[in-house]
Amino acid sequence: MKRILAILFLLAAAVVPAFAQVPDKLQPPPKRNFKYDGKIVTTYDNAKNETLVLIQLMPIKSVEDPHEILEDSAQHPRDWSWLGFTMFFSYPGQSVVTPKGVSLGFLYEALEPKHYEGHVLTAKIDGERVPLGTMEVLKTTIVKRKWDQYTRRTLELIVPYDMLLRLANAKKVKMTLGRFDFDLSKDNLEAIRDLANRTTP
Repeated sequence: MKRILAILFLLAAAVVPAFAQVPDKLQPPPKRNFKYDGKIVTTYDNAKNETLVLIQLMPIKSVEDPHEILEDSAQHPRDWSWLGFTMFFSYPGQSVVTPKGVSLGFLYEALEPKHYEGHVLTAKIDGERVPLGTMEVLKTTIVKRKWDQYTRRTLELIVPYDMLLRLANAKKVKMTLGRFDFDLSKDNLEAIRDLANRTTP
């Protein structure tokens, strides 16, 4: 399957066939002014005649160190671990075509990468547990942060279009990546709703 490079986020977007068959009960949220701390970027590659629609990498707030450490030293180091989230899809040409699948991506930088090992992704959508699959590791690097070494990994998983609609219509979503649990914030969910709203002509 052909791949597109989403340069800003070091994530590869898989080009998926168009014209998805979606059950009537699953529809994008009604059009409105979606408000969230983030942005959706649409880019057109003239050489490939492809349009990419992508949520700019958003932080998963629960991963960040909540403590204000005034003294960042070898004796009292700050944990710089973080996790970023994105979703994106592409279609041929410039006229919107509803995709069959959507790429879900994570980029993490972890002092203890074992929390994510296995990279199996599961979602709990409004209380219902839904296995999504094992994420593909696209890139791994080691990053030096003051006195520690962090592992940075880029992950991708293609999910069916109806999964995007389930997430977009959910009130609460909790995810498990490896052995690490985290909630998608209101901003994350609002961005997903905005993305879903851009999948139909």
